[in-house]
Amino acid sequence: MRILPSIFEQRRFDFAEDLRLDELIAGLPGGQEIVKQPVDSRGQRTADLKLVAYLCPDESRDKAAARLIEEWQVSTPSMDESGLTFSCWSSLASETDPEPIMYTVRLDFAGTAHCSCPDFSIRGGACKHVRACLLRLDDLRQTPTMANLPQIPMPTSLADAIAVQHRRMQSEEGVTPVAPPIPAAGPVSRASLAAMEVLREMEDLPRPGTSDSDTEEDEPVVTTDSSDDELHYLDASKALSSKAGIDAQAVARVFFDVSRIAPKFREWVEYLKDVSPQPEDRRNAKAIHDNLKPFVDILGVWIGETSSGSGSTTTAGFHTTDGAAVAATVMPPRASQQHSQSSKRSWMPDIIGASPEKAQKRHNSHGWN
Repeated sequence: MRILPSIFEQRRFDFAEDLRLDELIAGLPGGQEIVKQPVDSRGQRTADLKLVAYLCPDESRDKAAARLIEEWQVSTPSMDESGLTFSCWSSLASETDPEPIMYTVRLDFAGTAHCSCPDFSIRGGACKHVRACLLRLDDLRQTPTMANLPQIPMPTSLADAIAVQHRRMQSEEGVTPVAPPIPAAGPVSRASLAAMEVLREMEDLPRPGTSDSDTEEDEPVVTTDSSDDELHYLDASKALSSKAGIDAQAVARVFFDVSRIAPKFREWVEYLKDVSPQPEDRRNAKAIHDNLKPFVDILGVWIGETSSGSGSTTTAGFHTTDGAAVAATVMPPRASQQHSQSSKRSWMPDIIGASPEKAQKRHNSHGWN
């Protein structure tokens, strides 16, 4: 029988592909353990799932475990930081059994269990020795000295055992398990979001009794014989005064927020003064600088205007909690305001001077001196 060379070439390609897949699997969390698993005749890896015990219904094993407990074939466990270790005999260990075999049963607090007996290695699940040790553990919890023994959550199905084994493999390799995806919002979450949206819309609507028509009706109506030019002048002055009020509110709001944040800047300077930045830190610093630069430029323009302006404006300053000065431009009072202030001072009484002291009468001293 003659074998074509293409068959050997195909096998070499398959072998190279298997090696490439093994390298990819080994780079994943828990992949090293998967690669170490043996490959069966069909080319599939057989996971060693028998190392993780799981409690499935088994009447024969339960009866054998109860018999081991009745005959005191399970020792008192030795406890360490990760679990309990039992010693269990294979049979009644009586005088009629010349060579009784003792198996070691390990119960971990993480929910894993295994036994050194052949039944556990071949059949899997939970052998009679593991079940007997669990019964022994329940009996020990009834005593006052061992009432605080922790519960061991054993898997109850093959799927649970596979999940426990994967978690153990990841913990042994030092890999943090990937968090499960966040589930979609349920009906309660969607209803709460809709309610919050309605409340926000209600806040944006005008309150009852404060509409524009009501405010216009409340304003006094003055009938004048002024011309259109005079009315236009009044509208312009009203617009200027409204803009000045809005500007004042904007400046007050910004300066108030800055006065609360400004003390942090000196503290941040002390933190970053002696630090050697990394490339990622430099990128973050550039982003922060780009956000702050427009605000600093506006402050620089204001400071330049106040320093080079005429005498019609004066510069006043206030200090934040850390002593940083913030300059603000103060406009001189109008003529009407000066007139009202002078009229108020005209009728205010002058401040009364200091009252004279009483005349003091001095008496001559008749002492020895």
